[in-house]
Amino acid sequence: MTRVQEYWRDRLMAILGWQSVASLVLAGWLTSFGQNMELYVLWSEARDGATPRVVREDFLRAIALLVGTACAGGFVTYVVHRIHRKWLSEDVDDTVLPHRVVVSYALGLAIIMVILVAFVVVT
Repeated sequence: MTRVQEYWRDRLMAILGWQSVASLVLAGWLTSFGQNMELYVLWSEARDGATPRVVREDFLRAIALLVGTACAGGFVTYVVHRIHRKWLSEDVDDTVLPHRVVVSYALGLAIIMVILVAFVVVT
């Protein structure tokens, strides 16, 4: 295994670690402050004659959080896939996780976060 491959192996594990930490922080934040972005409540407030501007801003925040989470999860999964394919696909030792495991972990974490955000935003 070359020094370049060792570098990219370490970067890949750092990316997966940061994705895990960011997911935990987002989950904690949603647990504490998710009630501000519930779309059902926003629709009922808009129907009952609440101030449209406040409802519109909260609605846009909720949609932006959902779309941003989906885009970030997809981007991290793509980056992990490309790094593994380009730098860690051949002549590596047993310290490198298989491509399927790494991409499945990144994609699974991204899907879980999108589902969590969607659940908090919609309910």
